[in-house]
Amino acid sequence: MKGNDTRHIVPASALGYAITFLLLVGLFTSGVLFLTSTHKRIEAHFIGQEYLLFDNRLGILYGAQCDPGSYRLFHPSGDTSVIQVKQWGMLKSSVVTTYNKGRTLKREALTMLRTDAAYPCLYMPDQKRKIALAGDTKLEGKVYASERSLIRANLHRKPFKGEKLLDGKLYKSEKYLPALRSGVRTGEIASILREAEPLERLPLDSTFSFGIKTAVYKSAAPLEIVEHLRGNIIVQSFDQILVRSEAVLENVMLFAPKVIFEKGFKGKVQVIANAQILCEEGVHLEYPSALMLYEENPGAEQSKITLMEDARVLGGVLLVSNHLDFRKPVLLEVFEATIGGLVYNQGESEVRGTIIGSLYTNKLIAHAGGGTYGGYLVDAVLSTKQLPESFVMPIWLKGDAVTKPVFISCI
Repeated sequence: MKGNDTRHIVPASALGYAITFLLLVGLFTSGVLFLTSTHKRIEAHFIGQEYLLFDNRLGILYGAQCDPGSYRLFHPSGDTSVIQVKQWGMLKSSVVTTYNKGRTLKREALTMLRTDAAYPCLYMPDQKRKIALAGDTKLEGKVYASERSLIRANLHRKPFKGEKLLDGKLYKSEKYLPALRSGVRTGEIASILREAEPLERLPLDSTFSFGIKTAVYKSAAPLEIVEHLRGNIIVQSFDQILVRSEAVLENVMLFAPKVIFEKGFKGKVQVIANAQILCEEGVHLEYPSALMLYEENPGAEQSKITLMEDARVLGGVLLVSNHLDFRKPVLLEVFEATIGGLVYNQGESEVRGTIIGSLYTNKLIAHAGGGTYGGYLVDAVLSTKQLPESFVMPIWLKGDAVTKPVFISCI
């Protein structure tokens, strides 16, 4: 009978399974939608962070091309960067704050400008002088000097050992050294000190931000530095500075008539002196460092920069004089030491070591057997071929065209 037909009756348990299945499908679908939405939000967050980092770096490189001052840069992404630029010796400091929809990123960095100038391993003005090579001397790269000026020599039982005088090409130079850029001759000391904030004492261990005024500690008496100092600080003595081997100096500047680095010191520093800079044995001034000697008036003693055995300076070495005395010119002495970078010397250079980069000098000398000999290189290596392509030279020469800014380090 039809009233007793149970073939189309659905058991209650089956309905329960169906409802449970539909709930699971709904939960799964909701989870997928939630994960998709969350992923989009996370993706948008990280894209925003990526733009923030990228635009902040662009702001740093933009500041490297600007004169000291304050600037504002608007990015295509909608970000805005506020840039503060300060000249810091051969470097520039950029403090960049980038804003993006409620987010902020602030970084401090040191930068330099790159040039594609083809630097020679040696440049000497054309004064019809011979360049006598003795001992284990090697010239690798271009040489600018008088025509046919390279000769083999034997000085104090050190005959020239090389198979050829020059691994490169000889070019005729001008009568004078290339001119320096505006501001390099004075070191821009006045502009650096103009708004500096004086310190009553040196802290034992401190980092100074480039986002505030430059800190300067001045002393009329000789100073010994044993402190750990980093960043935007100048230490100045009107007498002498002795940097002890245990000191830690990173990207600081030292001003004094005479600066001595004790044997074994290692750090990054820029020095401005007017009488003497001495790096004792094993002193390593890492990149980017600079030794800059500005002779104001020739004194009783010869103004000079001296690098002793196993000393190393990576960056630049500069010697200039306001009143050059040809009888007692500024002097560079490299004794079994190494310089990497650009060397510019208005006076005399005695090189018994290695210069990986370029030497511009008015005259070469060598001491042997109690005498002084002009125009000699003894046991010297001058090479541009060994200089890494990534190395950035100081932009000191007037004719060098700038090609692009380079990020040196983040502070």
